[in-house]
Amino acid sequence: MMCKLGISCLLFMCFLTSITYGENATSSKKRKISQDVFLSFKQTDMLPTLPNDEDILEQTSELQPNIVYYLHVQFIPSWVQFIILQTHAYLHNVSLGYSMEMLSNKSVTGQNIGLAANVTSSRTAQFFLENDNPFNVTVLIAVVAYNKNAPLPGGCNMEFEEFETAPWLRVNVSGAMVSVSSQPAQGPITWGAMDSCNLPTLRYQSYHLFLPEKDFQVNTYFDYIRRMITVKRILQNGRLVPDFSGEMMHKYSAYHGTGSVYATIVSTSSVSVQQHAAYVPALTYTCSPAQYTDTCQVLTSTFSRSLCALVLFIGLFVCLFGHSFFQTELFLMSTLMGAIITYIVVAPLGMTDSTNVVLATVGGITIANFWLLLWWIIGSPLFSLIMATLSLGFLCASLVFYTPLGDNPYMVSNVNYWLAFICCMLVVAVVFAPYTNRVNILACSVVGSYAAIVPVDHYIGANLKFIFINTMRRATVSGFNQAIIDPPFQAKDGVLVLIWVVLAVVGYVMQSQRFGDKPVFPRSPHHWGSIPPTPRRPSLVSEERPLLYGSPGANNVFS
Repeated sequence: MMCKLGISCLLFMCFLTSITYGENATSSKKRKISQDVFLSFKQTDMLPTLPNDEDILEQTSELQPNIVYYLHVQFIPSWVQFIILQTHAYLHNVSLGYSMEMLSNKSVTGQNIGLAANVTSSRTAQFFLENDNPFNVTVLIAVVAYNKNAPLPGGCNMEFEEFETAPWLRVNVSGAMVSVSSQPAQGPITWGAMDSCNLPTLRYQSYHLFLPEKDFQVNTYFDYIRRMITVKRILQNGRLVPDFSGEMMHKYSAYHGTGSVYATIVSTSSVSVQQHAAYVPALTYTCSPAQYTDTCQVLTSTFSRSLCALVLFIGLFVCLFGHSFFQTELFLMSTLMGAIITYIVVAPLGMTDSTNVVLATVGGITIANFWLLLWWIIGSPLFSLIMATLSLGFLCASLVFYTPLGDNPYMVSNVNYWLAFICCMLVVAVVFAPYTNRVNILACSVVGSYAAIVPVDHYIGANLKFIFINTMRRATVSGFNQAIIDPPFQAKDGVLVLIWVVLAVVGYVMQSQRFGDKPVFPRSPHHWGSIPPTPRRPSLVSEERPLLYGSPGANNVFS
C-alpha cells in the first residue's frame, strides 16, 4: 500500500513539474528582447516652404530576428496634424504595430507597410517593428509629416481588416496581372467630421515607376522606393497611369523580373490651394527572386526554353532566306498562325503553361501541314500571301497596341479592341496588296527579325517579347482588358529595337536584290488543272527557281 502511495506521489510531482516547465518555456518564448530606435525631426516650428513639400525622416536599419524594435518619433513640429510611418523590407515580410503585444488586430504584416498617427495632442509617437523571419532583414524606415489641411490616406478603411486607418497599398500578383488596391481617404480635419468619408471632392491619381530590368540588388530596391515616398518625389519620378474605372483598385500588366513601384496620391479640390497626401508606396518584381528564381522568367519549362532557342535560328533563316525557300516559308508562317489560334483555344481550359505551349506547337504544325496540302492541291499564289500578310499584320497590330494607344479608355471594351486590332491587320493586307512580291519579302524580313530577337530578349531580361505576349494575354486572360499596359522601355529594349530594325532592313535588301520584281510564287506541279511539263516549259519544283509565267518581265503572278 505504501509503495503504491509513493508511486502516486511521484507521478503527481512529475505532472506538476511538467506544467511548471511548460509555463516557463511559454513565458520565455513570449519574452523578446526590445531595442529603442529614435527618429527625430529638426526642432523648428516653421511650415514647409511649399504646401506639398512634406517634412520627412529616412533611416535604413538591419532588423535582427526575435527583437522588437521600439520606434520613437520625437520633436514633431507643432504644425503637423498627423504622420505616416512606413517600413519597406527587402524581399521579406515584417510586422508593424501600435502595441507591444503585436496582436493580429494591432499590427500589419508585409514588405511595404505603414501606419498613421494623429500627433496634435502629443509631439511624439510610438510604434513597434518586428522581424518574424529567422534571419536579418534590411528595412527602410520613413516618417512623412502632413499639416491639418491634408487628407488622411486610407482614413476611411472599409476592407482591410488590420486597422481603422490603412494608408498602405495592397498588391496582389496573379500570373499575367498585378492588382493594386487602396482604401478611401478621409477629408482634412479642417473640413469637420460630418461625412468625412463620403467626399466626392477628393481626387485620386496613381503612378508607377519601373526599376532597371533584372536588377534585384538591395541598393536599387531602396533607391527607387525613396523616389516614390512623398508627393513631390512621385510627381517628379512617377508615370501617371490612366484611370479606367474610377475605383480604388488598378490592374497592371505583369512584366516578370522588372520591378515596379506603385504609388497613389489623394488631393483636395480646394479653390484656394490644393493639398496632397501620398499613400505608402509598394514595390513588386511580380516574382520571388529570393526563393524561386524561375518565377522571374516567362519561360520556365525545358521544352519552352528549347523552343525559344530554336526560334532564334528559325527567325534568322526566315529573315535572310525565307523568300528563297517558298515551301519552307509557307510552312513556318502557317505554323506561327496555327500556334496562335491553338493557344487561344486551349489556354482558357485551365491547363499548365507548359502544356499549353506543347499543344500550341502541335496544333501549329498540324495546321501548317494542312495549309501546305491545300497549296499542293490547288497551287494558288493566294495561299502564299494569306499567311505572310496575316503574320505581318498580327505583329504590326500587336506593336500598335503595345504603345500608349493600348491604354486608351475606348480600348477597355473587348469589342472595340478586337475590331481595331483586326482593322490594323487588314490595313497591312490592303496597303500591300498591289505589291505581292514585296509584301512577302517584307513579311519575311520583319517577322523573321522579330523572331530572332525574342530569344535574346528572354535571356538578357528585356521586355520586347511582351509585344506578342500582351496580345495573347488579352485574348486568353479574363479581366486583362482592364489592365494598364504602359510597358517599360529601357536601354536593353532600345538596343534590341535597333538590332530588329537593322536585321529587317538587311533581310529585305538582300532578298529584294536577289529577286527584284520577278514573280517568284511557284504553282504546285500537282495542282488541279496544271499544265503538263514540256521541253519548252520545264517543271521547276526547286524553291529557289520558281516558275515564270507570262511574257518576260511580266508581273502578273496569278496567270
